[in-house]
Amino acid sequence: MNLANGSLRVLVWTIDAVIRVVIGSLLVLRAEALRLLRLRSTYATLLLLAALSGLRTFVAVGWTAEERGGDVDPLSSGGAWAPFVDGWALGLVFGTLV
Repeated sequence: MNLANGSLRVLVWTIDAVIRVVIGSLLVLRAEALRLLRLRSTYATLLLLAALSGLRTFVAVGWTAEERGGDVDPLSSGGAWAPFVDGWALGLVFGTLV
């Protein structure tokens, strides 16, 4: 019975230690997120990300429509996923450089 009681104490202590580490990590994550939200460069990065993704999509879809001889209407075209991802990656690179 004494061995089981000692094992239970070790288990409870281990669970308590893990909970403290998780709570501490969440507090640090929250503090870093709030610090990041106060930086102007965060907003510039998000703006560049959105602007370059949208611009790259409109340009790519417009070029493919012109090559096919059709009207340039990027909003009605359905194949804009790849240019959007390319623009998104470019926006992340420029945002990081800012």
